[in-house]
Amino acid sequence: MIGPEPSSPAVPEILAAFNYSSIEGAKAKRAKAAAEYIKSRHNSMVETTLEIGSKLLEVKEDLEHGQFIQWIGAEFAWSVRSAQNYMTAARAFAGKSETVSYLPVSTVYQLARIAEPIREEVVKRIEAEHLPVEDVEEIVWKAKRDHKEAKEAAHWSPEQKARDKARKAKEKLEHEARLLKLNEKNDAEYAANSALAVMIVERFGDDMPALLEAVDRSTMHDLKQWLRGPYGWKGAKS
Repeated sequence: MIGPEPSSPAVPEILAAFNYSSIEGAKAKRAKAAAEYIKSRHNSMVETTLEIGSKLLEVKEDLEHGQFIQWIGAEFAWSVRSAQNYMTAARAFAGKSETVSYLPVSTVYQLARIAEPIREEVVKRIEAEHLPVEDVEEIVWKAKRDHKEAKEAAHWSPEQKARDKARKAKEKLEHEARLLKLNEKNDAEYAANSALAVMIVERFGDDMPALLEAVDRSTMHDLKQWLRGPYGWKGAKS
């Protein structure tokens, strides 16, 4: 058997960079090594999926339609849909396996099924800026939603089309407002972090290496509590 039947595993949530300094040295080293191993194995899963799809396409060209269905059932006990998932992904991402290798296999299947112009734009953005998985998922979801709405809109009355236009305009304004708020929050956090860094460097000067080493051994959450608590800088000065 070449590989398992395609499934739709839960999409991993993308989180901020993990703070390995909060873990004891040996444990941090093991965790980092495990992360690298898992990432490499995951990437090879996507690449293998596309290779399987390419092989299926080759055999499909050689066999009659009925023969191909019998062949995949006898050799792998797969459904026709499973084989189609492999082949559709292989067609969509021919020569691009490394580009999409970080995505969950289920996302690769979904991305392969959306309109080609949208898919190609996503691939270009991945190559340029390495889109987070949740961004790719959102683009796929919107593409599927727009396709569904376009089919439904073909049968809408003028009143329904007007209501839909108003709804989309409202959603666009709300989305822009959320983005503006998020950008303002990010700008404020950046300014605060920058000011804090300047203040710390000015205060500690030549002692900065020792401070950075101490921070690496602590956790930011605990550090904040100590700085604000009675045993922090206030207690030390009293």
